[in-house]
Amino acid sequence: MRLIALLLATTLFAADAPKAKAPAAPKPPEPPVYLTETEAAAVNTDYKLQGEYANAKMGANVIALGKDEFRLVLFKGGLPGAGWDGTPKIEVEGKRDGEGALFKDNIDSATLADGGLTIKSMGITLKRTIRHSPTEGLAAPKGATILFDGQNADAFVDGKIDARGFLEANTKTKQAFTDFKLHLEFFLPFKPLGRGQGRANSGLTSSTATKSRSSTASASRASITSAAASIRTPRPR
Repeated sequence: MRLIALLLATTLFAADAPKAKAPAAPKPPEPPVYLTETEAAAVNTDYKLQGEYANAKMGANVIALGKDEFRLVLFKGGLPGAGWDGTPKIEVEGKRDGEGALFKDNIDSATLADGGLTIKSMGITLKRTIRHSPTEGLAAPKGATILFDGQNADAFVDGKIDARGFLEANTKTKQAFTDFKLHLEFFLPFKPLGRGQGRANSGLTSSTATKSRSSTASASRASITSAAASIRTPRPR
């Protein structure tokens, strides 16, 4: 009788024993980041295809998704801010095709080659275009307070300058400003395998102080006053 009771107790204790936790899945590696145009173009040929394409009636974004995959976004009327009529966008997935890319769905196809995007059904070709703000690279306006000129980050809390001479992210101005006008030029890295915010963002918020918060965006010159402000980042070559 004692043997039976002992066996039952042993079985119960064994059943109640906590299960060992499964090992945590390894964290996936961070996608590669290219911090300059020169580096991106030299290492990843998808960079040379990514960008904006347009003609008088249509605009398009070609987005590099990594591993020779792309997404085409079409805008009727022109690019956003430059003719797009606001009608729904058309998105088509595509893959590398030789030195270019081929986009195809059940309705139509488009070929990207030699700096042009040709849409088969429409018989039109959109040319690659690089848009520039009319204020890009201009000197800070008269009376502006220079926050960052590429030489030092003294105007920012724990401000740091990276190897490119850019102001690193995750900082904020020491001085608070009200009723100001901000001019911002920033550089985003090329992260084809990133998704959403993981691809990069401007990383700027305005609250009690002007903040630069992002793991990816960076600035190289800045100025601000109660009347005008600017953070300027020349395009790296």
